[in-house]
Amino acid sequence: MDYRSAGGRYWKIFLDKPFGTGNSSEKRVTFNDIDRYVIISSVSSDVFWWYYSSHFDMFNLGDYQIFGFRLSNLSNLIIERLKEIGKIYEHSLEKNAIIKNVQTGHGIVSQKQYYVRKSKPIIDEIDKVLAKHYGFTEEELDFIINYDIKYRMGDELNEE
Repeated sequence: MDYRSAGGRYWKIFLDKPFGTGNSSEKRVTFNDIDRYVIISSVSSDVFWWYYSSHFDMFNLGDYQIFGFRLSNLSNLIIERLKEIGKIYEHSLEKNAIIKNVQTGHGIVSQKQYYVRKSKPIIDEIDKVLAKHYGFTEEELDFIINYDIKYRMGDELNEE
């Protein structure tokens, strides 16, 4: 799984492939015993965001923070559903991504910008699956899904 260890503000991007920009903040982490899409969907969830923002500085993301997110004793049903949603989520990220040319101190650089908020309904589905796994109540799930939503969604909350 590939991810960016810095930047991203209120969303962290996790993919099954390299970002392709050669940026030094792009990292790869592997898991031997869990399917990559189970990991991608789980760490892309609002459950992970709550864990990450509650325990860490929100500026840097390291392997130890990802490995510290506990995913154990997953049922086969949960595994299959997270794999399925993880693939849908990654496809949504790519579909909504935009290539932009940005002027930097080193000249013009092309970069792929992901608009994760456009995939929020898929993230909500991931959270529902994780809520079953962790035994969250409806109230706890509602809290997790809406945690930091006004900051994470920005102006989209005001659009009709």
